[in-house]
Amino acid sequence: MDRSCLLYKNNGADRNLQKRDNQLQAGRYSYRARANKSATISKNTIENFNGPGLWWTSPIYMRKDNQGCIISKNRFININGAPAAVFLRANMNNNYNTITKNDFNQSGLPGWTEANPDGPGCILLSEDTQGNLAAENHFPMGTSASTQVLDLGDNKIVGDERKTMNDLRVH
Repeated sequence: MDRSCLLYKNNGADRNLQKRDNQLQAGRYSYRARANKSATISKNTIENFNGPGLWWTSPIYMRKDNQGCIISKNRFININGAPAAVFLRANMNNNYNTITKNDFNQSGLPGWTEANPDGPGCILLSEDTQGNLAAENHFPMGTSASTQVLDLGDNKIVGDERKTMNDLRVH
């Protein structure tokens, strides 16, 4: 079982990296991506994630220069101590990626609400990110894209609004 998966470009040669069908359990390790073009993180189960609450310890952390990547069909179960299950870092050229068809139902993440403005939630798109697409609708019961996706940049958010607990719109 993988405990830490790094997706780092290898001297410019790796253009289509894939991490899939892994199971990460009981730790504070994550998928950390840097300098990838068209990488795929897909069909992974990330369970019992216990991070120290620091921004670089999200289960999927897009660190720097990731473009055209796909984060899809991953399952998140019992996520703790992370600012978000999927985090695209600010000021680091993390643009034009797709986050879709992930299952956050059992993540245990409360989302960003008026009562809990610090979250954490499922997807955090930091300042200066742009052109990313987050199209999700499998969030913890009683939440939706409006509470589980925090877009601080200029990105497109699509989600099922029928489960919304309140009218707070943070994207």
